[in-house]
Amino acid sequence: MKKISIKDILKGVVAVIAAATLSSCGEKTQSEKVIKDFIETYSIHKDYSNINFSKIDSTFYLKQKDIAKMLENKAIKQIYNSNYKFPAYKDGDKLIFIKVDYVAADGKKHTQTFYLDKDIKTVVAVKEN
Repeated sequence: MKKISIKDILKGVVAVIAAATLSSCGEKTQSEKVIKDFIETYSIHKDYSNINFSKIDSTFYLKQKDIAKMLENKAIKQIYNSNYKFPAYKDGDKLIFIKVDYVAADGKKHTQTFYLDKDIKTVVAVKEN
């Protein structure tokens, strides 16, 4: 039986870290695209600048009542078109979230947190921070 060297272990660790980093970069890029598309399609701020995205993260802890409260927020209702039907959400579902800062055409700065489904395809909720 072949002995496993420290060098072999380190190569394995580096490979795992590299794979995780590449996966994370892909998720961030995908989430940014979904959010930009959402803003450009459903926001009154179709013309914006200086958009910045935080690191992405995930949560299992939001409840339906928390999501409902976010969607009933007056600021969100004024910014986003009511034609968008936010998808159903069950307590405990995994959500990906990312904080976004941007400047609207009127010069007002917005900071919002977008919650996306686990597949990073759909906006589930938006919170005005």
